Amino acid sequence: MVICIPPEQHAEFSALINQTLQHRKTVFIDELGWSIPAQGLIERDEFDDHATYFISIRNQRVLSSTRLLPTDQPHLMSEYFDDLCHGGAPRAPDILEISRMCVSPQMRSPARRSYEISKLVTACLEYSLLRDVRALSFVTSTGFIPSMLRVGLTLLPLGLPRPTETDIISAWQLQVSPHGLDALSSHFKMTLPLMRMADQIRIAA
Repeated sequence: MVICIPPEQHAEFSALINQTLQHRKTVFIDELGWSIPAQGLIERDEFDDHATYFISIRNQRVLSSTRLLPTDQPHLMSEYFDDLCHGGAPRAPDILEISRMCVSPQMRSPARRSYEISKLVTACLEYSLLRDVRALSFVTSTGFIPSMLRVGLTLLPLGLPRPTETDIISAWQLQVSPHGLDALSSHFKMTLPLMRMADQIRIAA
């Protein structure tokens, strides 16, 4: 199950969100060596207060997570990766940014990690279709793009790739459509709907 937690329900689901932030610190800072600040045992930035979280859980244990941010206010791409976008980062009420996609550090199988990431993207597409969102913008390692195209997703490059010390990154938009949702869910044999809104369930905070 992937739970969608909007900002107004962060407090109710604080235990799950805290697990998510701990995973982000372990994966992004401890393992990948990202130059971003930690807050003790968690990684949290200035955009998390406005995030809609998508958290894949089993038995109240977080398996993977990501977040969507509104682009008509400051967000990760506009504040830190604007140079990756020709003409600047897209901003519109019907464009959201997907970022901080993280799989539990306990999940080491590449196949399982790929499946968890696909679950998160599927849930984000379900959410976006319900809210008339037309695109999801994101920054990623350019090496991930071919696998996304192979499953039938429609991607629009926002600018030229940029090398970093350890990778080559680029900015993209994922076009939201029923076709993309069907292609992704069919490829990974997922049963829809996958996403559940937080107000449909009750989990102890």
